[in-house]
Amino acid sequence: MQGEGFHAGLPHVFVRFGNCNLRCSWCDTDFLTYDEVHIDDIVERVLAFGCNRVIFTGGEPALQDLQTIGKRLKDAGCTLSIETNGTVAVDPIID
Repeated sequence: MQGEGFHAGLPHVFVRFGNCNLRCSWCDTDFLTYDEVHIDDIVERVLAFGCNRVIFTGGEPALQDLQTIGKRLKDAGCTLSIETNGTVAVDPIID
């Protein structure tokens, strides 16, 4: 469930990435424990929720292959959002 912003209260699937280019003291992401997951598995897990709104968060999602995963999810009818620290350039994800 999205807890803030324009879409607050609407169900979303959060894809949380563990890598980040910063190490902010207040961050709640555990960078020492993570599972490497193939893009096919991420897409499958997201679609299994039956929810078409997806938020990429982190860590810093802009360090990931968002073009590939974004295209796959958009092709499946998902709407995408990204929560970023703003320090990494993000190419538009699929028009």
